[in-house]
Formats: sequence, structure tokens, C-alpha cells
Amino acid sequence: MPAISIRPAHAQRFRLHVAVVALACSKSTVAPVPGPRDLNVPRVARLQVSAPCEATPVTLHASASSDADGEIRLYEWDLDNNGTIDTSGAALIEVQHTYAVGSHHVKLVVTDNSGAFNVTASAFTVASTETLPYAWSRSGAMR
Repeated sequence: MPAISIRPAHAQRFRLHVAVVALACSKSTVAPVPGPRDLNVPRVARLQVSAPCEATPVTLHASASSDADGEIRLYEWDLDNNGTIDTSGAALIEVQHTYAVGSHHVKLVVTDNSGAFNVTASAFTVASTETLPYAWSRSGAMR
């Protein structure tokens, strides 16, 4: 049977243009760029407290603090554990402070030449001085 094509009278001819877009794909992989890493060896804050007694200054030592790959540039002391630095300095390895009888806490912050820091804290008790009871006679001799 022959093919018969019927075209309506109002049919128009259209031209169809097809654009082929080639997408370029790359199979090479780019390694992500790592962010900055801190290769600074941690510094160590160490705090030693002398045996405190009432009416004598307590000596706080930071001489055992260290930094394996640099040096400690700043010692900061929170003498009353209120979160505020009370005294600081590059050579302030030892501090003396007088405390009342009772329990106390002190914090030390050491900062190294790279700006990294470490914090340590210590608790200690200030003891009262012992008073020996005595009595004097009129002659001044001890009884």
C-alpha cells in the first residue's frame, strides 16, 4: 500500500534548528587546600605555691613553666581567681602576695613567642599562726 500524506491547507513549513552544546568534563581532581595548622608545640604552665602562713606573703613560682619550641614571653597572674589578670609581665616568673587566713585559688597564664597560651590553677590554704598562751607575774617571770 502506498503511503499517503495529507497536508492541511493552512500548514506552514518550519525549520528546526538544533544546537548541540558540548560540555567539557575534566577527570583531573584538585586536592583541597588545607587550612592553617598550628604546629606550635604546646607550652606548659606550672605553678608552685610556697607554704603560706598568716601575715607572711605567699610566694607563687612559675619557674617550672616551659615551651619546647620557643620561649615564654608573658606571665599573667589572677591572684584572687576572679577571672581578671591582676599583674603580668615578661619577667614576672615569681610573685608575692599576702592572703588572709583560709582557702584561696590562683591562676597562671603563660603565653609563648607564637602567641599561644596555657592556663593552670592552684588551690592552697593560708594557715593561722599559732599563739602560745602565757601569763606574766608582777615580777615579769613567766608562769
